[in-house]
Amino acid sequence: MLHFSNVCAQMGSFVPAQRAEMGVVDRMFARVGASDNVSKNMSTFQVEMSEMAHILLNATSRSFVVIDELGQYIIYI
Repeated sequence: MLHFSNVCAQMGSFVPAQRAEMGVVDRMFARVGASDNVSKNMSTFQVEMSEMAHILLNATSRSFVVIDELGQYIIYI
């Protein structure tokens, strides 16, 4: 819900809260869910790490980042 509220606040729309203080962000990144990319021969873990690398290389100190389920499908044997 925080990500949605931040998007609303950035565009000057209604924020579903009694009170909210949010700074201006320059970029928003979301890493949610997981899937493989068989056509590029990439496992789910490789796709997740590729997406995280993109976020880490492009995020600034003013960026808003949401990360969910990172590494959830790693199986330890």
